[in-house]
Order: sequence, then structure tokens, then C-alpha cells
Amino acid sequence: MLKQKDYTAVFDASPDAMLVVDADGVIRDLNRQAVTMFGWSREELEGTEVERLIPAASRGEHRRHRRRYGEAPEPRPMGEGLELEALRKDGTTIPVEISLSPSQLSPGREHVICAVRDISPWRRMRRLSGMMVAAAEQERKHLSRELHDEFLQNLVALKIRVKLLADEKDDGERESARARIAEDIRGTIVGVKRMIRGLLPPELDHGGLSSALGSAFRDIEDVYGIHGARQHGPGGRRVGRGCHARAVPDRPGGVGQRGEARGSK
Repeated sequence: MLKQKDYTAVFDASPDAMLVVDADGVIRDLNRQAVTMFGWSREELEGTEVERLIPAASRGEHRRHRRRYGEAPEPRPMGEGLELEALRKDGTTIPVEISLSPSQLSPGREHVICAVRDISPWRRMRRLSGMMVAAAEQERKHLSRELHDEFLQNLVALKIRVKLLADEKDDGERESARARIAEDIRGTIVGVKRMIRGLLPPELDHGGLSSALGSAFRDIEDVYGIHGARQHGPGGRRVGRGCHARAVPDRPGGVGQRGEARGSK
């Protein structure tokens, strides 16, 4: 049977910020990760309203949602479908996911255990993914234009010239035209090969998958400050990086929820 100190150790060991909030919305307990995430000391947060951790523009709405949740508490995510933000002591906000779980920690006294997870690294990766999709779409459009403007038109022109060649009576002119057509065909083939090489990243072509992955992760580090530990493949070769991130606040101030969506908290 676990003792009280064992439960406290588990509470403090959680990788998420954990808050114990009573029915009046007052923070009664918190773990070490909550102190680290929000920047306030335990003494500063204990006994204060949980709305202290909500951006000012969203506090009134959050109180209404909290009271509504207290009428029918159940384990569930908070603000499902919304983009939630929490306020740190220094005034910056961080994107978070919050899970709520009601619990009767003392006789006749309801509490809600709130697990708060900083999703800044995931948000940055989502933005990077969007950039990559947009870049791929731009490249697809460029490829389509190049295929039409250069190669398709060249092929149509060659088809017309071959038909004209069949009607040419002068042997010298026919041989000269045949040589020009052959040269243009070679040029078109060279262009197609150039395009194919362009579709294959140089790192993948020259250094293989390991080099290409390394280059991709370096780009992620440069743009978003996301750093990873290299992973090793067969034979001990390093083939990529397992990503982890240091949390960097997105911006100061701001609101707790973006967009027009509304829902039960």
C-alpha cells in the first residue's frame, strides 16, 4: 500500500504541470513542474485563483466555464477543439493542453486535478510541417509549368517538324533537318534528366538517407531551435535525431483562446 509520501513523489515526478483546484477555483496544491512552467513560486500560487494563470482577456469567460464544469464534473480535456494558452509570471503566454479530473481528496470537498502540458514544441513542428507542405505545393506548380512550357511545347514542335521532314524533297535539306531534330531530341532528354535530378535532394543523392536526414534536422534546429539526440542505425551509423525541444514562449501578452470557436471548458 502506498503511503502519503509515495503519492507526493508521484505527483512531483509528473512531466506535466499538476494543479489541485478546489470547487471555488482556488489552487490548493501544485507540483514542481508547475513552478518551473509558470515561473511563480509555490507560495505565490497556493491559495490564489486558478485564473491567475489565464491571460486577462479570457479570465471572465474561464470563470463561467469553470462554474459550469463544477455542476457536472467528469474526466475530460479542457477546451477541446480550442487553442488554449497559459500565462507565465513574466507576462508571456505558452500554448497548452489541459486535462481535468474531479477527485474528492477530503470528505465532502470536491477538487479538480488539472494536468497542464506545454505544447510549444509541437506547435513549432506543426508550423514547420505547414511550411513544408506549402513548399511542396509550390514545387509541384513549378514542375507543372516547366513540363508544359518547356518539354510539352518542344515535343509538339518536334512532331510538326517530323511531319514536314517527310514532305521534304531535297536530300540535303532533309538530312540537315534530321540532324537538327536529333539535336533537339537530345536537348529535351538532357532537360528531362536535369529535372529528375532536381527532384532528388543532393544530400540523398550523394550521401544517402543518413546525410539527407541530418540536413533536414539541421534546418529544423536553425529555424525553430529544436534540438535532438542522434539515433543510431545498423552498424552504429547515425541516421537522424530524436527530437526534443526547449520551450521558448511564443510571444508576450495575448489571449487565452484564438479564433471564434466556443465550447464548454
